[in-house]
Amino acid sequence: MVKRRACCGLWVLALLAWGCGEDAAGSANNAPPSEEASCDFDVPLLGDAPNRAVLKLAVSSDGLRVVFADSAGVTLVGLADGAEQSWTPQDSALASAETAALLIDDTNALWVGHGTAICDGTAQGRCGLSILDAGAQDWRVLCVENQPDLLDDRVLALGQASDGQIWVGTASGATRTSDGQGFLPYFDWQDCLNPGQRCDPLFSFSVADLAFGDADVWLAIEQQAIGVSPKPGGVARRLEDGRTDTWDRDQGLPSNRAALVAITASGQAWAGRLYGAAVLNAEDNTWRLDFEEPIIDMAAHGDDLWVITEAGTVHRKDPQGQWSAIEGLPGNATAVAAGGDMVCVGSDAILACYNTDTCRWSAH
Repeated sequence: MVKRRACCGLWVLALLAWGCGEDAAGSANNAPPSEEASCDFDVPLLGDAPNRAVLKLAVSSDGLRVVFADSAGVTLVGLADGAEQSWTPQDSALASAETAALLIDDTNALWVGHGTAICDGTAQGRCGLSILDAGAQDWRVLCVENQPDLLDDRVLALGQASDGQIWVGTASGATRTSDGQGFLPYFDWQDCLNPGQRCDPLFSFSVADLAFGDADVWLAIEQQAIGVSPKPGGVARRLEDGRTDTWDRDQGLPSNRAALVAITASGQAWAGRLYGAAVLNAEDNTWRLDFEEPIIDMAAHGDDLWVITEAGTVHRKDPQGQWSAIEGLPGNATAVAAGGDMVCVGSDAILACYNTDTCRWSAH
């Protein structure tokens, strides 16, 4: 467990936003506290927290907004002012309440990938991608009928690269766009015609997650069944110059499947799934299982890695390499996302966000 400061007594548990006295507010010169020295990552009692049942979530890159999905639709929350707006398919053009991926891009547009949700009347019978541009009054819905290079209406992953491009992971490959008006498909991990340091074909089409280094795009590739034979996946990386690297069980992944991928600030690559979390050793280009509990979500913040286990618990690995369980979150944890100075964790009971500058938790 992360060590607690002696300054924090039990009385602080009644605060909505909590910290360790003077340490949590910063020193006399208002410098932010050192996480290692003064932060307790356990979640305090958060008072009259709103009742949430979070299924997916995303945090804006500036840490000012969080969007989450529940069984009814999606909700955008301002983390500073508490302003809140919700959309459902019944009161808006949102294609479906089922959500597999969320993104708040740098223009404050909202992107919702609907995964395998069923939408009657479309060419593939699936729901595609809903986008709410900043300042727009309603959603626009993209599918292969109006955007053929979207590749597949089963949108499973979303992310924004350092160059501003929006990457869309589908069950039939990855594609990218600047604004949703046109897409550029990417398939190189399947044929390795333009290999990087090493590239063996990963034959699966299904892109389950996306992450970004300084200029590289990382893809978690799940298996996709053809007949009775599954196609192997793993992890792929598209380098800045367009070349491709790949990894699977031959390079130490616990399985030829990856559902999650994350990159820390120092460039450390992580892959995850129900086998746990594996880390890439850049020196010998092999993966090592580092966390052995089944996980369902993962997010990097700085050089910290946060994971959500299948059992509904939250764990954090710090830059010193130590894992600790984060206790006190109401309900079973379901999702984690990070942006700016915020790490937000959703459960079947609450949406809570941790400010890494102030060492404070708050409920939204």
